[in-house]
Amino acid sequence: MKKLPLLLVTVGIIAISFFAIYTTFIYGRTYGPDCIEAIRSGRLHPSAVKSIDVVAHQVGSMPFRASEYARLKKLAEITTPSEIKGIIENLSTADRQFPNMNHPVVNDVCYLRINTENGWYWIYCNLLDDGQYRGLEANANTMNATNPNGGRRYFLYATDVIIAAARMKK
Repeated sequence: MKKLPLLLVTVGIIAISFFAIYTTFIYGRTYGPDCIEAIRSGRLHPSAVKSIDVVAHQVGSMPFRASEYARLKKLAEITTPSEIKGIIENLSTADRQFPNMNHPVVNDVCYLRINTENGWYWIYCNLLDDGQYRGLEANANTMNATNPNGGRRYFLYATDVIIAAARMKK
């Protein structure tokens, strides 16, 4: 009889651990190329992008579910073909190799939601500056993925267009 509470506690710990692992690493992930890979391979052409939303980040945590993303404040919507093309071309120059930055300051944070005919991509953006290098850290997710842990990390040096989009905050 004394083993029953221990068994229940053990089962509870296993269930909680499974739930934590599932929500952190599996829930909300999709397969396929991330946004930047799709741009580079030609799967995502600027003409296929309907709009790009600049969205305020959620302070204190990252959203994981579609309902959490829906509650985020949209700062701007980019719909003009020339601006969309500029952002997509900037993203295509992203580098997987990061410069050696010395304690970079995060000057700004935002999310970009790239809306296409077939779905959407989230890109989590941090504007970094260490006095020597300035650029954008972009974590690009796969199509229709909501889990921020599934994003692939890139660095962009030529970011004037994207920085302008990120600074559209009002």
